[in-house]
Amino acid sequence: MENASDHIDTKYRFYDASGELCIWLTPIEGFAKKPLVPLEEAVEPIIPIIPDIQMKVDKIKKQAAAMYHDNNLSIDESAAITLYTMEWDPYTNSLYYILNSTLRDEDRTSLKPWFLYLKLIITALSRLPTISRIVYRGIALCDYRKYQQRNSIIWWGFSSCSTNKNVSVNENFFHENGEPILFIIDCITGKDISKYSFFQKENEILLLPATTLEVVKCDCKKNNCIAIHLKEIKSPYQLLESVPIETQKIIRLHDRSLACLFRKRFTDNDLETIDQEVVIKKQCRVLSLRGREITPQGAIIIGKFLEKNHTLEELYLNGIQIGNLGAEILAERLSNGTNSYLKRLCLNDTGITNEGVEHLAIMLTKNKSLTHLWLPNNPIRDRGIQCLARKLINNNTLQKLSLEWNKFTRCETVDILIELIEKNQTLQQVDIYGRDLSRSD
Repeated sequence: MENASDHIDTKYRFYDASGELCIWLTPIEGFAKKPLVPLEEAVEPIIPIIPDIQMKVDKIKKQAAAMYHDNNLSIDESAAITLYTMEWDPYTNSLYYILNSTLRDEDRTSLKPWFLYLKLIITALSRLPTISRIVYRGIALCDYRKYQQRNSIIWWGFSSCSTNKNVSVNENFFHENGEPILFIIDCITGKDISKYSFFQKENEILLLPATTLEVVKCDCKKNNCIAIHLKEIKSPYQLLESVPIETQKIIRLHDRSLACLFRKRFTDNDLETIDQEVVIKKQCRVLSLRGREITPQGAIIIGKFLEKNHTLEELYLNGIQIGNLGAEILAERLSNGTNSYLKRLCLNDTGITNEGVEHLAIMLTKNKSLTHLWLPNNPIRDRGIQCLARKLINNNTLQKLSLEWNKFTRCETVDILIELIEKNQTLQQVDIYGRDLSRSD
């Protein structure tokens, strides 16, 4: 994701602590009782504050779904963190900047439009392991006297830190905005969000809002920078409302919405419940499912989802070992012409080999609805990829094909994929090994 905004300094959120008042405010509360909703719905109340927020969400959700292979977070939870780390231009228009400014506002009513998003992102962070380690954060301050030794201070905003000292230091920013300060923080409740960040090379550790810190010492100016050592301590008061951890095996969202099924080792037997509660009753438009204990036999039940489907448009199977038998079953259900609703299918890390992808290739000669097909992290070799590419040349529906991290190695395979791009006028993008092939290539 990092190359998306090369012209933007991606690190401004690391310097955001200059806005911290470091004083006691009213606790942050009121969001925990809100429902967990998809990210698109969570940001609706803040559209008047950030008008282009939905466009950013659409981009992030598509990327998150395509690359999804997470055992901790749902797609929406993962995308909520990614959205926080995005940089707008100018940086003062960024979501993190506006949200943190609001968290530092003494008027807590200004937080109400953010409640749904706060519920989603803090729920996501609560599912990640807690990190105890030294992290760094650089800021520019005109007056750093509030950071006196033995003082206890509170950072009310989210705090972006890094395990890499260099990420936290930008001399140009410091010289333009005040005295350069490097915080060296001994944190105990950090959350490693590096793999969810829009800029993954920054080794980002995020501290939650209302983190309480004690000033251990201040070092004299060294290398044009003052070092302030902080230690995270536990506050005697609850300054940030805690969110309940969902234990249900199915998170029920709104009708015709999105269902992400996670935090449990689903088995084949669970799929019948999913069929009844999600596909039939809720008529969800998007279903994301994972569970390594689901076998190829589970694909028969998933096939039934598709056979009687009248609403499901997107299906994401992640880490479910349906194998070649499962691929054959799904291909059969999507070939019979009765299913014209499913538009996006992701089979990520599902154990499909050449044999399975050949069934999918035949299906694509008959199916008239699929526009996106993701097949990352499967042991598909050259024969299977070549078969798929040849069958797709005359397909006039598919727009995107993802083949990242498969097992093909021959130049002939890449040549056939290039031929596919050149001859197929509908297919816009083919992803391989993290690189994109398109007509401009």
